[in-house]
Amino acid sequence: MYDCQHDHYTDFSEPVFKDSAKLALAGSLIARSLPGQPQADAALAELEAFAQRLGYSVERNGSTARVADVSLVDALRLNACFGPHLLIDCDLRARRAVRQSHID
Repeated sequence: MYDCQHDHYTDFSEPVFKDSAKLALAGSLIARSLPGQPQADAALAELEAFAQRLGYSVERNGSTARVADVSLVDALRLNACFGPHLLIDCDLRARRAVRQSHID
């Protein structure tokens, strides 16, 4: 994954929260084959099988795989396993809306 604060790609560690249910993130993970990678199709197939074993729905479209409703922990796990072979893009959001209070 890309660390924009330090302008480089890295593996992120799993954050530890006291009340993780309120801060849980989920979203979609998109994996694309990298140009010039001879084993890209095999890596996409492995990612698909691995994500399905974790209980996720995976949609394949050519050289792209989309994992639906993936958690932060599993997105990090998928990135660690398949990041060297695939381009991983993930959009995660809080499962529950964050309440904002109006301050006068």
